[in-house]
Amino acid sequence: MTYITEEAFNKHLQAMRETPYLTVDTEGTLNHPFSETWGLSTTALGPEYFAFNHMLGENLPRSWFPKLKETVENHPCLVMHHAKHDLRALRSMGIDFTGKFYCTM
Repeated sequence: MTYITEEAFNKHLQAMRETPYLTVDTEGTLNHPFSETWGLSTTALGPEYFAFNHMLGENLPRSWFPKLKETVENHPCLVMHHAKHDLRALRSMGIDFTGKFYCTM
């Protein structure tokens, strides 16, 4: 059992696909050479955090990650507070977003 059901996870993904501007924030460390991104949060359907790489606590099933990856990579526009950090953190997580984005910083 995870902290969010698969049904709720899929609802969030659908809302993420439908919003014209997807807000994304990453959590983790980027201290070389041991950088790691633990998860990402979004507000598409209200605030939600998707944990995939935490050493302690609950993570979502890795089998769900490809759907999140596809949703973020194919979104037409992301909004981030610190895009230089967040784009790098997404890449370390395996998400290679190359589309349009806005940075609030």
